[in-house]
Amino acid sequence: MAENPLSKLAGAKPTAPPKLKQLQLATLVSQAPTGSQWVHEIKLDGYRVLVAIKDGDVSLTSRNGNDWTGPFEALAKAFAALPCKTALVDGEAVVMDKAGVSRFQHLQNALGKGRGEDIMFYAFDLLYLDGYDLRACTLLDRKATLRKLLGGSKKAIRYSDHVVGGGGATHAEACRMGLEGTVSKLANAPYQSGRSRSWLKVKCLLLQEFIIVGFTDPEGARKGLGALLLGVYEGATLRYRGKVGTGFSSATLQSLHKQLQPLEVARPLVTNPLRGAAARGVHWVRPEVVAQVAFAEWTQDGSVRHGSFQGLRTDKSAKDVVRELPAAPVAAKAIAAEQTATPKTATKSRDPVVAGVRLSHPDKVLYPDVGITKMDLALYYERVAPFMLPYIRKRPLTLLRCPDGFKAECFFQKHANRMVPKTIPRVNVAPDGKQDANETYMMIDDLPSLVSLVQIGVLEFHVWGATEEHLDKPDIIVFDLDPGPSAPWKQTMVTALAIRERLEHLGLASFPRFTGGKGIHVVVPLEPKASWPQVKAFSLAVAEEFVRKVPGLFTAKITKRGREAKILIDYLRNGRDATAVASYSTRARPGAPVALPVRWEHVQENDKAPLVPSIQQVPMWLDKLGADPWHGFEQARVALSPEILDKLGVRS
Repeated sequence: MAENPLSKLAGAKPTAPPKLKQLQLATLVSQAPTGSQWVHEIKLDGYRVLVAIKDGDVSLTSRNGNDWTGPFEALAKAFAALPCKTALVDGEAVVMDKAGVSRFQHLQNALGKGRGEDIMFYAFDLLYLDGYDLRACTLLDRKATLRKLLGGSKKAIRYSDHVVGGGGATHAEACRMGLEGTVSKLANAPYQSGRSRSWLKVKCLLLQEFIIVGFTDPEGARKGLGALLLGVYEGATLRYRGKVGTGFSSATLQSLHKQLQPLEVARPLVTNPLRGAAARGVHWVRPEVVAQVAFAEWTQDGSVRHGSFQGLRTDKSAKDVVRELPAAPVAAKAIAAEQTATPKTATKSRDPVVAGVRLSHPDKVLYPDVGITKMDLALYYERVAPFMLPYIRKRPLTLLRCPDGFKAECFFQKHANRMVPKTIPRVNVAPDGKQDANETYMMIDDLPSLVSLVQIGVLEFHVWGATEEHLDKPDIIVFDLDPGPSAPWKQTMVTALAIRERLEHLGLASFPRFTGGKGIHVVVPLEPKASWPQVKAFSLAVAEEFVRKVPGLFTAKITKRGREAKILIDYLRNGRDATAVASYSTRARPGAPVALPVRWEHVQENDKAPLVPSIQQVPMWLDKLGADPWHGFEQARVALSPEILDKLGVRS
């Protein structure tokens, strides 16, 4: 018997066909990566489909598990004719326009009219073939095997070809031709289920899925409905993000109206609904139907501008629809550099690399309520690192680790043990009053050390008020305003503003931070001159001053009994060994909220409730802001002088 040529393919493993939980997904970036280690394909606008062939039987499944064999019957017959017994083929079902460009609307029309013969399948990956699992093989080896399997060009099944290198030029040409964009893939990478950074997508047009959250009444000669109201999830929050009123045929308008009518609800389910005159003629619906929309841009308030309806996405779940934000351009270059430095590692491991750190179990869900994975968390910190690192670097840490997610067992850790990666910087700290003994704390120096802590399941970063250079001289003061369960939010907001004003009278600047919950931190930058006891005594004196003035409103006592309607002005964050949550740190709470530094005007603007953003919202918020919200923090440092201490009766 002739030897199977697949047995000689590096990485091919003889085994039964795998049961895939998820297809490999691409990460959105703002520009195509450079370098010959990348290959570039045309981004297609259709339905992602996994084709399974077994002894002549063929099934076609969408990316979220829907069986599409019936609607794609003509494709199933074409795959049954391929020269193989068993195979798993990944690709896209599309319909082309006259110019040869895939159009999702054309695919919708073909399915609606039962014209399956118009649908083509572009195959771009081969995961299994006749007894061999190929997922650990390089992409180029998998594609070469796929090309051989498909043979010459067929009408129904086409091989999705690629260009090696020249990512920028390839993407520019795709945009010139009116295509949706390009997908860049690492040539030597294995196939990796879930969203990864070895596949990157770059779009020419703004095009994404939205949840239909309502519709308007038709006007003039239009029948059915006027426009669709669109929403996306931001963390656990569903938000209205504009409307789309073009791209419909008359039949589509009436079909959508018929489909949405049974979903009508009395009250909007988005957190920021239209009100007043803008809500006239609006019908709100349950968030169950997903639409694909092309649009010109995002407006400053986060709404779509000049949207055009492309069709419904029955292959996408509404709970998975979030605003797509591209990673910074440097991210793509960083991946290329990492893979160039360790080209062989990629073929041996399916673990992705972020900032030089290999992530094990990247698809582990850490926030099950919103589906956020370890990979999502690592990419979030990569995005916000330029803003976060200046406020966390070189400070002893206390970490909240939740290796299996925030709903599972979590524990605090401040000392470095043998389980902590050696890449994490250490600092020796003498316990207070014990100068002859040292405890080893962890620190963060840079993005790789930050991501290394994500790798071991850290969901919260809490930092000292002093740096490694001046461990006994704090350089910040934190007033933690923690309202009791009966205290209204506006009371907390007004308190923060009052503390700011009092500090200004003392010659001290302050900067606010929403804590990711119901509180606010008022943070004061200092020159590292005063001692811990002096800083703690000063913060206590400020807190007690407020308590004396309005004892029914404030307390400085940590005990919860008796402060249900009061605001705790917690000064204990300013003791040696004490910590406060770091700026931009996630919190181990539902929705993946973030401790967010803001400007004072943002505190005043959010007078109804605290700003509790998720990791999906923060990069977008920073992009819109365009600058560090704590700009001027370093320049605002002053010494806690004897004159300032004397004003509050604190001994210097």
